[in-house]
Amino acid sequence: MKATTIVLERGAHGPDNGVCLLEAAARQAREKHDHPACVSPVIAAYGRVLNDSLNDEDRQLLVPFIPQLIGTSKVSIATERRRAFLAVDWSIRRMMPIWLEAFGWKDDAEKLRKLDPITDDSSADLAALAARADARNNLRDTAIELLAAMIAITDPPEGRAA
Repeated sequence: MKATTIVLERGAHGPDNGVCLLEAAARQAREKHDHPACVSPVIAAYGRVLNDSLNDEDRQLLVPFIPQLIGTSKVSIATERRRAFLAVDWSIRRMMPIWLEAFGWKDDAEKLRKLDPITDDSSADLAALAARADARNNLRDTAIELLAAMIAITDPPEGRAA
């Protein structure tokens, strides 16, 4: 199977009806399922989410990574933990700020970007506390805004159409 001829699809598939990122890696490694032993569990978990979250066109950007996935499981537990912390770090310090800014919470986004890198349990705990505090405050404010918006919706005055 050549990586250049693969078209990645969303979700799980049978042996004859398409492939997702991990199924393609499994087939190239001559394994039978979308949980290939040759791929790091951390990378595989992220790869499945990424594959299924991209649209059909953007998903094809993952095709060149298929051969690189094979063999990523042959690492120490310490290396696998570093990968997991990298995923947490990017989620908190790079991705979450994008969402916060989309809702207008630029100061909270900047706080998360300025956190120290998440490299171990201690730094992950500190980042989680910061993210939860910001999320709690933002969700509280949004919930109160929703209440006010709901109260503002009333029936039109009699004799006037909605």
